[in-house]
Amino acid sequence: METYDSNLENEYTVQFWRKRFEELKPQLNRNWHGQLAAFDPSFDSLKGANEMRSVSHKKGSLVVTQNVVNQLEKMLSKKPQRKHRNKTLLERISMY
Repeated sequence: METYDSNLENEYTVQFWRKRFEELKPQLNRNWHGQLAAFDPSFDSLKGANEMRSVSHKKGSLVVTQNVVNQLEKMLSKKPQRKHRNKTLLERISMY
């Protein structure tokens, strides 16, 4: 029998947003605090830095965690994707 935790599925709980943050973490650079502050000026303050720190340490409130996660998702969606080379090194050398 499968156990169902309704708290994780409900977007009105802080656990839901903390889980979403953990899912975003692998996509973030090491200096994501600075990137988010540059992306959204409301985080470029002592209050914003404290909010980001509390979310990363899983101590942020529901509203703070939701706001940080939403802004991170917006920032990551606008971030240019890394372009992979389609051709190998030998193919590129032989082109010239």
